[in-house]
Amino acid sequence: MSHPMTPEQIVDEVLALLSEDRIAAEIDIPIDRAVEEFVPRIQESLDFRAFNKVLGEFVLFLHRKAGIALPLPSVLAIAYAIQILGQYYEGTFFNGYEGACQDACRSEHGGAMLVLRRLAESVKAIERAKHARWVALTRLESRDWPTRLSIARYLLGEWKLLLSPEIQRCPAARFAYDLFSLIQLYQSSRQKTGHELAGAAQTPFR
Repeated sequence: MSHPMTPEQIVDEVLALLSEDRIAAEIDIPIDRAVEEFVPRIQESLDFRAFNKVLGEFVLFLHRKAGIALPLPSVLAIAYAIQILGQYYEGTFFNGYEGACQDACRSEHGGAMLVLRRLAESVKAIERAKHARWVALTRLESRDWPTRLSIARYLLGEWKLLLSPEIQRCPAARFAYDLFSLIQLYQSSRQKTGHELAGAAQTPFR
């Protein structure tokens, strides 16, 4: 019979799942490799229709090579790419899908690959957010109330030196409703402290 996980064990598991090394290995690196391997089939001149075809082929390639759960078949892959470009793409003259089309069609192979690389960066960000949400749902929000309260108390006690006085004064029940936000606060504080320590180490003594 397995014993329930302690708050410390639960938090350690969450931090392991959210570690930058793990996320890079599972999301960033496979996508980067897929981008480098992808060879778009582009005619001498690229119009909107040909560009859409390249978008669909690229999304399907990410699905196969990087293991990213993306829409299939190709018509949905194209729609997915257009939606992401419409929301996130910052172009040379215009933003969104129209800006991406113009940037891709202004030059030949180089312009299209520039857009695809930016699209891949947006896919990374989306996949990272999905992963974080999955961790929050499966490792924290699915716990019963007493367990969540115990986790909040553990976090506030264990991390008090890295949290602001305002956060430290909050009751544990305040964060038991949203444990993931508290963990994100901790990660942000730890990252900031790490940068400060690195900067201090590089500053010569006077």
